[in-house]
Amino acid sequence: MYLWTQAARPDATVISVDLPGGSFGGAYPECRMAFYQAFAQPKQRLHLLRADSHLPETLERVRNLTAGASIDFAFIDGDHTYHGVKQDFEMYAPLVRPGGLIAFHDILPRSDEPGIEVDRFWNEVKVGRDASEFIGPEGSGRKIGIGLLRAS
Repeated sequence: MYLWTQAARPDATVISVDLPGGSFGGAYPECRMAFYQAFAQPKQRLHLLRADSHLPETLERVRNLTAGASIDFAFIDGDHTYHGVKQDFEMYAPLVRPGGLIAFHDILPRSDEPGIEVDRFWNEVKVGRDASEFIGPEGSGRKIGIGLLRAS
């Protein structure tokens, strides 16, 4: 969260949705929310939603926080199942402006974590699109990868 706030415009609205008790998230404990809020630059608005990204009411909350404006960047790092990442993409990609960016975490197969299936969806969604992959060099540690799509 700290890096996202530092990379965003000084007046950006930054919204994070994290599932309390989620396998690949766990959300922010209530006692740490003020700490995370302090990451925002003075004119930024940081919203930490402890919610299930797959629920229609969560999508509606995100829409309300953006006041109906398109977003520049979405980072999908949800439950990591094929169906979960696909649903996050289908629900939140329409909010991204044409030319905006949609990133995915863990795009490489993980033999150590067979429940992580982002690679399956990534290999489907990138076909025929403006897509890039960022993967660390050999010897740099565990390879998980970031996939980036330009919204059309």
